[in-house]
Amino acid sequence: MRFMHLLTFLFILSSCTILTKEECESIDWVQKGSKDALEGRTNDEFQDYQMACSENGVKISKRSYYKGFIQGLRKFCTYESGYQFGLQDRYYRSTCPPKAGKKFLRGYNQGIKEAELQEREEELNRREQELQEESEDS
Repeated sequence: MRFMHLLTFLFILSSCTILTKEECESIDWVQKGSKDALEGRTNDEFQDYQMACSENGVKISKRSYYKGFIQGLRKFCTYESGYQFGLQDRYYRSTCPPKAGKKFLRGYNQGIKEAELQEREEELNRREQELQEESEDS
């Protein structure tokens, strides 16, 4: 039970955005928006950044962040990107707009299937190795 509480605490802590005043002032918000989109995050991240920076007395540019975010989405919301995202077995948060999302999801679903096949193959290889070791010990 304590372990679950610790995991919950760590999840909540990791979801909080902690930025110093210096970071808020020095971040290239166009680049940050693009990076978030390319990592499959949603643009809701901006609200966390805005809150963290306002606590440090820094106003950040929503326009700059969203400009970068849209640029990142153009690169992220593709079949190829979806495939890689799925292959890495990453969670997709419906970041892409509907039309581009269809392409992304086709790739994502294919990547997920391939990741599952790779996982099964690895499990079979491990099991085969275990059986070989058992037969050698007999």
